[in-house]
Amino acid sequence: AVDAAIDAGPDLTPALFAPDHIVDVAITMAPADWDALRVQTRSITQMIEGDCLAQPFPSPFTKFPATVTIDGTRLDQVGIKKKGLLGSLNTEKPSLKLDFDEYVAGQRYLGLEKLTLNNANQDPAYVRQCLAYAMFRKAGLVASRCNFARVRVNGADLGVYVNVESVDHEFTRRNFANGDGDLYEGTLSDFRPGWTGTFDPKGGGDGSDLTALVDALQLTDDAAMDAAVAATLDREQFESYWAMEVITGQWDGYASNRNNYF
Repeated sequence: AVDAAIDAGPDLTPALFAPDHIVDVAITMAPADWDALRVQTRSITQMIEGDCLAQPFPSPFTKFPATVTIDGTRLDQVGIKKKGLLGSLNTEKPSLKLDFDEYVAGQRYLGLEKLTLNNANQDPAYVRQCLAYAMFRKAGLVASRCNFARVRVNGADLGVYVNVESVDHEFTRRNFANGDGDLYEGTLSDFRPGWTGTFDPKGGGDGSDLTALVDALQLTDDAAMDAAVAATLDREQFESYWAMEVITGQWDGYASNRNNYF
C-alpha cells in the first residue's frame, strides 16, 4: 500500500539529482559500527572458492542502523552498508548504500528506497560516471541520474561522493512501461550455459527467464539464432548499449568484462 501511494504521487526525485546540486548527507551511527563497516572487505581468493558459477558472489558487507540527514531532512533507523566488488574498496572512504526502509517499513526519501554513494576510488576527477551516464541517456538508453554529495559521518567530513541513482524496481518503474519484471545484477556473469547462476536477483527472479537467451545463443544456424535472439532481446537497445560502453571506454562493464551491469 505504501509503494502504491508513492507510485501514484508526483515524482520528487529530479531535485535530488539536479546536476548543479551538491547533496548534503550527514550520517550518525555508533562509532564501533562505523569502524566495523569501513574495514569489512573481500579478496579475489574468497570470490573464487568452491563452485563460483553456481550462485551470486556472497557479500561480506553487513548493514548497520544509522540516522541520516539529507539536505536537512532527518531519517532515523536507516540501514547502511559498505558496497563494492574490489576496485572501489576503501577503509577510510568506503562507498555506501543507504536503505531507508531496512528497519522502518515503507520509509522513503523523496519516494526513494535507497541512496547510492560512490567514492570514485578510480577516478580522481570524480566526473567520469556522471558524464558517461549523461551520454548513455542522450543515446536513448536508460541510465542512472547522477550528481555529487558531500558526506559526513559522526561529524567527520569524508569529502565528495558521486550520488548515483540506485537501480531497483522503483528505478525500473520510473523508466519502463512495465517496470515490474525480474531484475538481475551481473557480476562476472554471462549468458552462457552454466553461468546464469551468478546473476543476482533483485527483488525476485530465479534465473529461469534467462534460459531462452542462453539457448538462443547456442544455435549454430545464423538465421535461427537471429530469430531466437530477437524474440527474447531488444537488439536495438542492446547494440546501442554495447556501442556506448565501447565509446566511453567502459572496461569493467558487459562489453569488456561481463561485470557491473543490470
